[in-house]
Amino acid sequence: MKTKRGIFYGTLFFAALCLVPVSAFAEEITDFTAHIEMRADGTAFVQEEILYDFGKGAQGKHGILRKIPLLYDTEDGKKGQIELANIAVTDGKGHTRDVETTGGGNYINLKIGDLDTTLEGQHLYVIKYVVYGAFRRLPTVDEIYWNVTGNEWQVPIVRSRVEVILPQEFPANEVKSSCYKGYVGSTEGCMTDPAPGNATGTVRAIRALSLGMAAHEGVTIAVGIPKGYIAEAPLPGGKLPSAPGIMFLLMTFLVPLATFGVMFRLWWMHGRDPKGRGTLITEYDPPSDLTPMEVAALVHSTIGTNTLSAEIVSLAARGYLSIERVEIPGVIFDSHDYVLMKKKYSTPPPPHDVILLDGIFADDRESISLSVLKQERKMPSVSAEVTNAVYRKLVDDGYFIGNPQSIRASYFLAGLGIAIVGFFATFLADMLVPTGIIIAVFGWFMPRVSDKGAAARDHALGFKRYLSVAEKERLEFTDAPEAKPETFEKFFPFAMALGVSAAWAKQFAGIYDTAERSPSWYSGTGGFSSVAFASAMSDFSSSTSAATVSSGGSGGGGFSGGGSGGGGGGSW
Repeated sequence: MKTKRGIFYGTLFFAALCLVPVSAFAEEITDFTAHIEMRADGTAFVQEEILYDFGKGAQGKHGILRKIPLLYDTEDGKKGQIELANIAVTDGKGHTRDVETTGGGNYINLKIGDLDTTLEGQHLYVIKYVVYGAFRRLPTVDEIYWNVTGNEWQVPIVRSRVEVILPQEFPANEVKSSCYKGYVGSTEGCMTDPAPGNATGTVRAIRALSLGMAAHEGVTIAVGIPKGYIAEAPLPGGKLPSAPGIMFLLMTFLVPLATFGVMFRLWWMHGRDPKGRGTLITEYDPPSDLTPMEVAALVHSTIGTNTLSAEIVSLAARGYLSIERVEIPGVIFDSHDYVLMKKKYSTPPPPHDVILLDGIFADDRESISLSVLKQERKMPSVSAEVTNAVYRKLVDDGYFIGNPQSIRASYFLAGLGIAIVGFFATFLADMLVPTGIIIAVFGWFMPRVSDKGAAARDHALGFKRYLSVAEKERLEFTDAPEAKPETFEKFFPFAMALGVSAAWAKQFAGIYDTAERSPSWYSGTGGFSSVAFASAMSDFSSSTSAATVSSGGSGGGGFSGGGSGGGGGGSW
């Protein structure tokens, strides 16, 4: 009997519980509004207005927790860092709220509220702070890439609004912006609206709106402006005065000067390349058994993204893949893309080319467009792996004495470490920062080729001369190969890698017959000529570079949860 009565009352209690409105227990952020001011001095001022609903009848709630990361992951796999200063919390009516601040390593943790006060319903929390290190210095823009809400909130966010205020008004076409929402990694866009400035066609702020986000979903915004309007932000507090005394002043000058002398001697003894031939002799073919990337590495001691494009074209010319230019009709303007198609081969290419092919045709795919490669954001890491493999092979084959990347990195890190010490031990800054810079700069020139490498480099420079000379001078080359399509196609990837593709193409203008013959590994629309092909490959190189270099968040290469800022929180 007691058992039946227990079941009856238990069922009745559960039914009553189901009738209680969800809002009586559920917590949520009704509104999360952020104002971000991009300041010309290199800092950013952030004001977060969080309308937090603890729910009706909430028990034992005293306030909220806000966690803001100081470290974040960059797109190249490294760690970025920001600093926060002047943190203040109010209720939006001028009354200061109690806040306990902890952390300072990876996170700043704000515990806002009063243990002696219990809360229910909606309460507004206005959090203000200044950010140092918020801006990313990209090749064409200075950008703030800010995780507005964070993706670590334990409660849903009904509405999120953000306003990024620019340091001044800019023409609308000079401001780049993107907004992303959802779980970490999501590229789903959210609504953005540029706020017009006083002058016609200008923008003074970028606004974004997002509705209905679940727990652990967030909003990230990226805004880029032309370079030169955002200064480097100083650390809070500024520099301490320099230590007095003539000896210290002398050391301030003597230490960097002595470092210069030591580094110059190190370069003279261990970094200076062998003399080589001393006279440039025209060569009619590249150094034997070297690919365009290897030749470029020997000539320039570095490998750029344009060199990777040349290596892909070389793989096509050697029969490992083919390239097709595809036209894409548009509503107003047409566009185009390049599709890389895998070919079967029996003889494997060098190790670095195997890595490149595996990176392009990952997951056993047979073809891929450059636009998709860019969206995948995997090619930057593939490019770095290919570069490492090229240098390893050149060292193993006896062209370099030591890996250029490792040598430069060791000197750079040593110089950076010394400069950082001076940066934080500010009374030593005038001594140690220049010392660190001197070490890092000399480190760039420390990689050294062997005698074999010097001979191959001179051979490559002689080959570059042959590729780049004008038609009139080329007539003086009595032993030069015949000017025929096969010669043009065979050496074109090397011309790309050495930066003389346009000059090489001009030498073969009109060499193709009326049948519009084109290389077997390339197809596109329209008639074929060497000059037009060189132009197309220049465009291909630009597209490849875009796929192998991060475009930043404002250029559309971002995602929810990316950039600095972020974090999350909950209640306590």
